[in-house]
Amino acid sequence: PKIFPSLRPGEKVLIVRALDSDAERPQEFSTRTPSAHIEETRVVWSRYSIESLFLDTECLVGWLSAVLSGTTIAETQLRTHVVEALAAADKDDSLQEEAMIARARAYRKQSLSADDANKKAFQDVGAAPGVWQHGRKRAAFVLKHLRASLAANLQNRVSGTIPKLLQVAPIERLGKLDVLVPEEIRNLLDLMTKA
Repeated sequence: PKIFPSLRPGEKVLIVRALDSDAERPQEFSTRTPSAHIEETRVVWSRYSIESLFLDTECLVGWLSAVLSGTTIAETQLRTHVVEALAAADKDDSLQEEAMIARARAYRKQSLSADDANKKAFQDVGAAPGVWQHGRKRAAFVLKHLRASLAANLQNRVSGTIPKLLQVAPIERLGKLDVLVPEEIRNLLDLMTKA
């Protein structure tokens, strides 16, 4: 009440903490009420970082379609390029190694032996590279791969980062929001805008 003097009895301030998993935090979407005036929601993304959530085939195709609208590339061809770029990232030795090191470090914090931590990390990252690879680095790899697969006159239209890609996409050319905005982010936005 001292910080928010206009807060009426029974009203609450919503505090939201959105965290990347960073290869060690488990996915979470929880709400608690630590006091009568505060409702706190903690979100930990299901993948390494928020950028990782946009590295889904349909989501990425949606954003790229907006950015490349009015060009000669067909959506089916664009989808093929996205699938190939994501598959290449899944197999990239550097991304995989970094993810395994980070995941093993997280397991060692849980008191696992180095051997057990490395085995579990190898299994985790091998089974779901898109979950455990560093989000920004994976995004940079995927977008670079995509640019290289496009005709020279289209390459500069695809940004090198997810935030830039989202920023330059023409609003009037955006498709369905349920495709463009990952479900976890939509759920958080819904919570933040509830009456």
